[in-house]
Amino acid sequence: MFLNSSSTAKDVFSRSNDSFLFTLYNGNNYRPQKLAMFRHFDKAIYSSKSNGPTFGSGFDLYIRDRADSVSGSYALTGFTYRKPDDCKRSTCSNLAGNYSSFKISDIEVFYKNV
Repeated sequence: MFLNSSSTAKDVFSRSNDSFLFTLYNGNNYRPQKLAMFRHFDKAIYSSKSNGPTFGSGFDLYIRDRADSVSGSYALTGFTYRKPDDCKRSTCSNLAGNYSSFKISDIEVFYKNV
């Protein structure tokens, strides 16, 4: 993930024009690709004191608290961030495992300070 605005951890959405998600490996064998924002730029990331980073207005990628040991994180791209090219539905729920049953082993969030 890439952000051009910082996370505030105050239960609020932040705007970005340049943020994107990317997938390197996933359960559906989508090729590695960048998933750029295409709408809802005012809801690029949702910062919360009680959860991990959350991306997009439809929570395109939601990382729950203690995501390394508790399942419940999910991916549902297509609301704010583009879905993988190989996904033919209006939203894609298998970007990073099953819709609501994966744990996080590795996640990187990059922030550009401008």
